[in-house]
Amino acid sequence: MENIVCFECGIDGEIHNHHVVPKSKGGTKTVPLCTICHGKIHDRNFLNHKQLTRQGLANAKKRGVKLGKPENLNAAGRKKGLDKVIENKLSNENWNQAKEFISKLGTNHLTNIASLLNENGYRTRRGCMFTPGTVKRLIEN
Repeated sequence: MENIVCFECGIDGEIHNHHVVPKSKGGTKTVPLCTICHGKIHDRNFLNHKQLTRQGLANAKKRGVKLGKPENLNAAGRKKGLDKVIENKLSNENWNQAKEFISKLGTNHLTNIASLLNENGYRTRRGCMFTPGTVKRLIEN
């Protein structure tokens, strides 16, 4: 009997059959992969994630990416980020249509407004249904 080896690294240890095209999408063909290589594909715990995170952060730092918390950014960086958030809000058509719809309503109860928006097919900027909290943020901006 022929010894099956990993398609990627050639090791002949524990072998998994990996679907090249996921079975859920109609895939039928597989390739033999060792536990480590199969784990790399699926981001499973076959690898030391702490080590990979450190390595990724070090690589980002070498590329000049600034790492850290937003509050550690300088004033210009914070202003640029805030300006982008405001620009995204103002340019989003879903958000603008919902604001216009609210302006025509005769109620100011947040739960009622959220229900009316959802019943009439309006969605948030991210395509979700409205909640009273989302309506409050929409009205405040």
